[in-house]
Amino acid sequence: MSIKRFILNLALGVVLGAVYYVVYVMLLPRLIAPGMGLLENVEVSAFQSIDYRVAITLLITIGIMERVIEHPVAAVLRVLSKLVGALLLYIITNGGIFTATIEVDGSMVNVVADLSLLIYSVIIVSAIVGIVDAGSAIVKYSSS
Repeated sequence: MSIKRFILNLALGVVLGAVYYVVYVMLLPRLIAPGMGLLENVEVSAFQSIDYRVAITLLITIGIMERVIEHPVAAVLRVLSKLVGALLLYIITNGGIFTATIEVDGSMVNVVADLSLLIYSVIIVSAIVGIVDAGSAIVKYSSS
């Protein structure tokens, strides 16, 4: 591999990891959480705190390895990157269990929404996309 191609793959790996971070850690949790910004004076507690620096570092590292390594093991990394992103989504959204406290007629009421099926669907789709992506990588590396 030439230096130019290595640097290009390195940059693409950073971009790929950043895209996974934006999709799984920033975008999907906010799209899935019910009532976010729709109800006034409602505090929705669903998001678990994670160290976002660790999440972005992990996803970018896997993205870099996925792009730089030219070996069939890169296929495993393609699946791993999607599954790690889905796992982060699962952790952040508390497995899809959302609770909110609202005031009704002067008393506080706890509301629970179970969207775990939606979270599991995202995990399954991520795994399928990862496996298909890994299959294409295996074909690519076996033909070259």
